[in-house]
This record gives sequence, structure tokens and C-alpha cells, in this order.
Amino acid sequence: MTQALHFGRTAAIALVCLLALDVPWLLSTTEALYRPALAAHLAPSPDLSAALLFYLIYAIGLTALAIRPNETMASWRSSLWRGAVFGLVAYATYDLTNQATLSHWPWSLTVIDMVWGTILSGLSAAAAAAAQRVGGGCGAGAVEAAVLRARMLGVPLSRGVLAAVRADRTGALL
Repeated sequence: MTQALHFGRTAAIALVCLLALDVPWLLSTTEALYRPALAAHLAPSPDLSAALLFYLIYAIGLTALAIRPNETMASWRSSLWRGAVFGLVAYATYDLTNQATLSHWPWSLTVIDMVWGTILSGLSAAAAAAAQRVGGGCGAGAVEAAVLRARMLGVPLSRGVLAAVRADRTGALL
């Protein structure tokens, strides 16, 4: 699998994870948390095309900066922490900008939303990282691509490396 396809597949997994966690959160908290605080500013119904665009962009950012699927040593644990930091920064940017510029933006909403963004992004990144590793991850495609590049550059490869690639194709390695 090429790096671009691998990245796209992982971003799609991240998108599903984000939606699976965030949609229930929004459906269960809008009336109790967001509507009382922002009633005058909320649309009667969400703009689904804008929401979808946000989730697509966010999933790509989360994949590029937190999950980093083309790294051979990427793990769900490191993705969890990078995802949490990504979420904290992204949600803090939104919430604290609103806090600084809008009248009647409650601090409680800022804190709750930042905590949720941290949790949402960390869990989504960890789940996507774990899923992409189980589903093939960086295994065969990355190893075979490295071998092909080495051969093209004239780098001699040992029998051990070639045996590892053959084992990787059968799922016995990585």
C-alpha cells in the first residue's frame, strides 16, 4: 500500500472514530449544555456540509500530526497522547478565542469543551492507530517499498532482509 493510500485509509478510520464519539456527545449535550449558553447564536439545525468539512479537515490533521501512520514505530499509546495534545490545542483555539471576543460566552462551556476535545481527539487517535496497525498498518507495504528503493539505489540486501520481507507478506512479521 502506498503511503498516500495508507494515510487516506488511516484518516478515514480517524473520521469514523471522531464521528462515533462526537455525534452521540453532541446529541446528548446540545440541549443541556450548548443551547442554554448559546441559544441566541445556535442555528435551528446544523449546517451538515460545514460539519462534514470540519470533520474531514480535523481527521486529516489528527492523522498527520497525532497518528502519523507512516512511521514504523507509531503506536496507539503515542497516538493517544499526541491526539490529546492536538485536541487540547484545537479546542482551546476555538473556545478561548470565543471567550476573548464574544459577550456571554460562559467559562464553564470553555472548560467542558476543551476537556471534551482533548478526550475525543486522544481516544480517536489511539483507536485509529490501533485499527490501522491491526489491519495491515505499516507492515508489508512499507517494508516492500523500502526494499524496492534499496534495490533501485543499488544497495545490497542480505538474505535475512529478503526473508523478512517474504515473512511479512505472509503476516509472520510486524
